[in-house]
Amino acid sequence: MSWHKAPVRKPLTIIIVVFTLALVAWYARLDKDVPQNMMYLLAALNGVSIGGYMGSSAYESRYGDGWNGMSQSMEYTSHEKEETH
Repeated sequence: MSWHKAPVRKPLTIIIVVFTLALVAWYARLDKDVPQNMMYLLAALNGVSIGGYMGSSAYESRYGDGWNGMSQSMEYTSHEKEETH
């Protein structure tokens, strides 16, 4: 995968997860707990970024190449048009 052609949501999600892991490892190395307000912020950041990534990927796999296909009418994929006899 070439990163310079990837949508922002892909590397952004990876950066946020790596940042979270580094921060937790840093506090573990210091033998301290992660502050509670920082935990809530990291949980929200990770939840939104990973959830958004999964949702947009699911949309792309269902309807095509993301938001570019929004102007076209939504049609079912070809596998749903096949007969199942």
